[in-house]
Amino acid sequence: MNYEVYQSVAPQSEAVALETAQAHCHIYTEEDDDFLNQLIAASREKTESITRRQLITATWELRARRWPRVNYIELPKPPLQEVTKVEYLDVNGDLVTMDPALYSVVTKAAVGRISLKSGGQWPTAADEEGAIVVTYVAGYGDAASDVPKLLQQSILMRVAHWYVNRESTIAATLANIPDGPDRCDGLMRSHVTLNKGW
Repeated sequence: MNYEVYQSVAPQSEAVALETAQAHCHIYTEEDDDFLNQLIAASREKTESITRRQLITATWELRARRWPRVNYIELPKPPLQEVTKVEYLDVNGDLVTMDPALYSVVTKAAVGRISLKSGGQWPTAADEEGAIVVTYVAGYGDAASDVPKLLQQSILMRVAHWYVNRESTIAATLANIPDGPDRCDGLMRSHVTLNKGW
């Protein structure tokens, strides 16, 4: 493992609105709202795990021991919105913010990344865990309406299944648990070869 990512600021809303889930499940009372909200969150986490994407805006930190061998760093949890800062520990152990003029940020790609500008080199950094820190914002947007319908549908399918089946599903019906569109759409998993240059 050459790098790790941590969510430093969590999303402020869910990828599917409670009212949308209620309509999908044909629920017309408020008695199960807490349970339904729990299912929405769990299903969203499952979809994010399968697709390795960030659905609603959140802030992440990529931490690495050293710079990659290549001149770019691909940032997990797409889609990338922006890079807040790139920091590193210098040989004296001081935390330094890398000058943004030394790199470019690519957001209009299947996997966002930062790339050194022509002729540039990574600065000299200490060789220790977490010496390199890239802080960035990822997600489709701040609201459920920003999330692709395909991914929303996968969340809703799983919520509906879990709402009806509240205990473990027996083996005979295990194949009927909906995986949702997030398992079959290749575009949603196009970034699985991240950061080969570390």
